[in-house]
Amino acid sequence: MVLSVSTAKVGKYKQALNFMEISHNVVQGLHTPVYHSPRNIDYLLAANTLTAYLLIKSSKLEEALSCLEFAEKLIFLQVKYTLEDEKPPQVAKYLTDIRKIQEDLQESNKPFVVEIHDAQTQITRFLESKESQRLSDSKTGHDEYRRQLKEDALVRLKKLGAPPKVKQSKMSMTLIQNYILAICLMKNIALKFIATKTPTVSNKRAFQVGIKKQIEELSEVEAVMILKKQQSLRPNGQGRSTGIPHSRTKNMVPIEQGMMPLSEEISVSYLIIQHKKEMLDQNLPFRTVLAETLDAEFVKMLYGCLFVPFLHEETPQKCVIPLNRESADKYAFVPSEDEVKYMLSIRKKALDALERKYELTERSRQSRLEQDLHKQKILEKAIDRANKELD
Repeated sequence: MVLSVSTAKVGKYKQALNFMEISHNVVQGLHTPVYHSPRNIDYLLAANTLTAYLLIKSSKLEEALSCLEFAEKLIFLQVKYTLEDEKPPQVAKYLTDIRKIQEDLQESNKPFVVEIHDAQTQITRFLESKESQRLSDSKTGHDEYRRQLKEDALVRLKKLGAPPKVKQSKMSMTLIQNYILAICLMKNIALKFIATKTPTVSNKRAFQVGIKKQIEELSEVEAVMILKKQQSLRPNGQGRSTGIPHSRTKNMVPIEQGMMPLSEEISVSYLIIQHKKEMLDQNLPFRTVLAETLDAEFVKMLYGCLFVPFLHEETPQKCVIPLNRESADKYAFVPSEDEVKYMLSIRKKALDALERKYELTERSRQSRLEQDLHKQKILEKAIDRANKELD
């Protein structure tokens, strides 16, 4: 990704996309329908968002839209895991299986609370406790049934294994907001100019409906963020809520299709609506919209989203990572000669390209000057000839 960003800065978007293809191969398989990890979503978001940015700069809008739709799905999923404390599917399945064992064992109305971190311990203690024995002996003729039930439960519990470990995301609320803004702006640009290029009814409808749905989802997300900020400001966590209240929008001012919080911050939905009014609805050329939207400030925000989540204490340090695939001996920390040569060759190609560009520019300038001088000489000769004829 660093190489991709470096090459994109000099306008080599095709080469930058080739580097991003390597990044996608690295993150492939980190996210499946049955396994979600908030930390893995950080990596996937970075890869797909940067790829979409490069594709838009290369005017490949259909391909960019595919990456942006996936990135949008991931960022709203990250909101659920990071801000709403929703459980990933593998954790939810584990808890469901634990509760199913609990239901099979529970024969009385006595409450039996299960927490993910000690669910197995509690069920094992219940099976070995006097209370379990008393419940077993209380029903005559069912001793064998209860014994079999316990054995089955222990087998299922052992087969279930330890609770799945899930690494949390390293993104702050501000980074999530910036990610949402970047993804939504690029997606709206792609939808708008796909509809302009191919003005079918379905494409125009996709643009209008897409933005409307986007604003609705953003209003929900912003309500969650406001609630989280209110909870963080309460001393000692007093009045902490476990869910979003029904009247969550009471502290917001409606702005057409979006919601703007009554605070010093400007909501993301408000910025997206303003961008639609001032840019997309004005029928400006594609390059003009790109220049005004994806400017230096946008790129700075985007790079902050991409790389800041990786700067945490778990990120391996350069001094403790072998830079080649050899065994860990005294030469393991020596950089690979082939990789060094490859990087130097890329650098040389970039410098040669810049030098070639300068040479072509200078040659073109000299050619224009020579043409202007030639025209001037022809004009002077024509004037002299006309003067002689007059004389």
